[in-house]
Amino acid sequence: MKIFLKIIALFSALFFLVFTPMVAIKKTGEKRELPIKTETYTAVLTLWNIDSFEGGVGSRTEFLGNVCLGLKDDGILIMTSSYTVDGAKEALKSGAKPDIISFGIGCGFVSDYAKEMDNYGYESGKIGNKTYAVPWCVGGYFLISKNEDNRLIEGLILSKGKYNQPVAAAILGGLKAISYEEKEPLSAYTAFLSGDRAMIGTQRDIWRLKRRGVNFVSRPIEVYNDLVQYLSITADDSERYKYASIAVRHILSESKKKTDKIGMFSTDDNPYDENLGQYDLKKIEYTLSPFTTDENINYIYEMSKDKKGDMAQKLKNVLKHL
Repeated sequence: MKIFLKIIALFSALFFLVFTPMVAIKKTGEKRELPIKTETYTAVLTLWNIDSFEGGVGSRTEFLGNVCLGLKDDGILIMTSSYTVDGAKEALKSGAKPDIISFGIGCGFVSDYAKEMDNYGYESGKIGNKTYAVPWCVGGYFLISKNEDNRLIEGLILSKGKYNQPVAAAILGGLKAISYEEKEPLSAYTAFLSGDRAMIGTQRDIWRLKRRGVNFVSRPIEVYNDLVQYLSITADDSERYKYASIAVRHILSESKKKTDKIGMFSTDDNPYDENLGQYDLKKIEYTLSPFTTDENINYIYEMSKDKKGDMAQKLKNVLKHL
C-alpha cells in the first residue's frame, strides 16, 4: 500500500511539472495577443508660452497644457512649451514655428507670424481693423503700503518689469507721488518689506505678501494695464489653422473659469475677495498693443517720466484701448 501511494504521489508531481508550464505559456500568450489601444488624434499642434512679465502663482505654460487636455475629445492634442522672449526670437529665426503663441508686451516680433483671427471684441490685438491677437488673462497694478496713510507718498517704489510701464499706470490712475525709485520686481518687493515706503506692485506682489503673512493694505490702479497675456495663431497650413482656431476658442472659454488657479484675472471676471477682489476689470481703458516694438516701448517709457504738460493726455494719445 505504501509503495502504491508513493507511485501515485510521484505521478502527480510529474504531471504538475510537465503540464503547468504549458498552461502558463498559454495564458501568457493570450495576454500578448490582446490589441494595445493607442490614442489617435486628428491634429497635433504646438503652443509656445512666452512669459514677458510676472504672473500670479504657478506656471502659465502648465495651465494652458491642462486646459488644452479638454480638446482630446475633439481629436486635438496640444503640445505646450515655455520660452523666454529672447529664446522665442532665436527659435523663430532658426526656422522653428508653433501653431499658437501665448505672449505679452515685449514680443512685438510675433506680428511677423500672426495670422488674422476671429474678432473677439478686443481692440488691443488689432492691426487696422483686423484681429491678430486676443487677450486670455490679465494681471493688475496696485498701490501697496503697510498702513492707510493717504498723504502724498514720499519715495514711492515702482516694481518695473523689463517691458511694463508702472509709471504710466500711476499717471493715468491719478496717483501723485513726490518722488519714486524704480526697481526690478523682486528687488522692489524686498525693498518694500525692509522699509516704510509704499510700492506700485502687481498681482504677483499681492500673492507674495499673502503667502508670507505680511500685513498690508492695497488699492487697485485700474485705468492702465499692460499686464496682459495674448494668444495669436501662427499656423500656415489651412488645416492646422482650422484646428488652432478651435483651440483658441476653447482656451478663451475655459480660462475664464479657471484663471484663479494661476492667480490671474480673466479678461472679464474677478473671482477673488479682499485685496485682489478690489480690482475692477471694467475700468481698464488703456494698454499697449501686444505688437508694440521695443523702440516704442522705450519711447513711451521716456514720455512717462517727462513731467511737462498734461502727461495723462499725452499718454492716451499713443496708447490703445483694451
